[in-house]
Parts: sequence; structure tokens; C-alpha cells
Amino acid sequence: MMDIEELDEFHYHEAMDRINALSEILTVMVYLHPAISAEPNVESLIEEAHQKLYSAYNTMAEIRFAKFPRLATKEDSHGG
Repeated sequence: MMDIEELDEFHYHEAMDRINALSEILTVMVYLHPAISAEPNVESLIEEAHQKLYSAYNTMAEIRFAKFPRLATKEDSHGG
């Protein structure tokens, strides 16, 4: 495992990208499956997992922009 001191802004960007990819997979491959839609209890659990990923993505973004404030200004001015 990498030392925390060795992490740079790209590592945080990459982590956000992986969370986003996982969220997309969860939606397309799982949530939209007809068997999931047929089972409200399971569908609810999948929605909860998606919300957790959404929160993880946003938390990682907050951490990234706190650690690398110049990114927040630059990306905000370009619409993200």
C-alpha cells in the first residue's frame, strides 16, 4: 500500500473515477435488471448502495478540493 504522503491530486481524481464507474455498473448491470425491479426489498437495497456511492464520491471530491484548492477554482470556472 502507498504512503499517504505519496498521494497526489491524480490519485484522488482516479478514486473518484472508480467510484463513478462502480456506480454506473451498479445502475446498468444491477438496478435496471428486471428481477431487481420485481423485488422492491432488493431494489431498495440497491438504491441504498447507490446513495452510499454517491456520498463517497462527493466526500472524495470535498477531500480532493481541500487538499488541492487550486483544482476547485480551476474546475469550478470550467463547469466541473
